[in-house]
Amino acid sequence: SFSLAWARQFPEHRVIHLDLDAGMNAAAQRKARAAGLANLDVVTCSVHEAAIASGSAAALSCVHALYTFPHPASALRRMHDWLAPGGRAFLCDIGRTLDLGDWSRFLVGHLLRSIGPLRTAWLYWRSREFLRQNRAIRAAQLDGSYWTHTPEDFHAAVLAAGFEIERVDTCYRGYSDLVIARRPPTFPRRGQGGPAAM
Repeated sequence: SFSLAWARQFPEHRVIHLDLDAGMNAAAQRKARAAGLANLDVVTCSVHEAAIASGSAAALSCVHALYTFPHPASALRRMHDWLAPGGRAFLCDIGRTLDLGDWSRFLVGHLLRSIGPLRTAWLYWRSREFLRQNRAIRAAQLDGSYWTHTPEDFHAAVLAAGFEIERVDTCYRGYSDLVIARRPPTFPRRGQGGPAAM
């Protein structure tokens, strides 16, 4: 969804959708074709295998993925390297263990109010795979396979990767942490050309 939104918003730019999951990538390709988006490249590989040149990205988003990576800190450093100086990152990650009952009650209540009971029942039935995935996420969080973190832990990991923080927040009913950050701009040193920093 985020990759498609970037591609629609910036049709003159190349957008890369990067994911290890071939099924997710197939869905992204289908949606891109249906929307007539020719500027979206779908790549199946890990963050560490991606052939993205250092300093080549104007912006990036990573939503609900870092917690699944074996080495989130290393992935953040890699993303920082991809960004051009001054480039921005939208980073959102599930940090706390999911309470599936709370999340389901919230979602069903919201859907009932916005689309009514019949469409809610239809969507809930169609979302069985999402429910299965949420159960698997919770189990991996509980056994330590997935990274759980406080907002402060997430903020510190983003800073340690070299980013400058512009905004910090929580979202998704307090389960997820949101950081908007940027790669610091670089300025030439005195005597190396360009204007002197003031």
